[in-house]
Amino acid sequence: MKDDSMSDQRPTPDSVFVAKSQKGYAAREALFDAAIHLIAEKGIGGFSVSELCNLAGLKRTSFYNYFQTIESLLDELSQREDRNFDENMANAYDEMSHGIQRLSFNLLKYYEIATEDTMWNRFVMEMFANHEATADNMTEDLKCDVVAALDAGDIKIEHNAIDAFTDLVFASLMVVNLQRKAGRLQSGQGQQLVTMILQAANTNKTLIRKILASGPKC
Repeated sequence: MKDDSMSDQRPTPDSVFVAKSQKGYAAREALFDAAIHLIAEKGIGGFSVSELCNLAGLKRTSFYNYFQTIESLLDELSQREDRNFDENMANAYDEMSHGIQRLSFNLLKYYEIATEDTMWNRFVMEMFANHEATADNMTEDLKCDVVAALDAGDIKIEHNAIDAFTDLVFASLMVVNLQRKAGRLQSGQGQQLVTMILQAANTNKTLIRKILASGPKC
């Protein structure tokens, strides 16, 4: 005779799929979090799959269930952190349009990342310096605001100088990061650099003061 109570306890195909999906999601997130830690501490090329899995609390072979190589993990991690950054900034972005205000806000946030010695900030700077897709994403995001500010007349540079202006911004970001590492960073240097960059783009001084007064302090 069939035991209905035993039959009722059998997992359904849907419940098995959900359980596996949740386990897979948790494993991927553990690998992402471990990668952030190791990249911040050792750099992109400074750790192995074994170290990564050990920190994530997974077997080494588990890594290959989710990623083919460390490089493929880095690509997905870059996309995840880009989405998270935009989501974290969503409330601030809702109050500003693309242009000088959002450009200055993002500049100050980038300088904040470069100046504050936290694990996530070190991770961002390492990815920007040594991971092409991350650098491309950050550059394109910033360039959108540069173009909008230029179109609005808030900065005054030639259109063919947009790439050079964007490169200047990120060059200054790397300088700030190096100064932090060397212990030579001064308080308020982020705002000073934003002022200098906007002045170089012929932004109105009154507008610069107004923007800096409402932005992050770094």
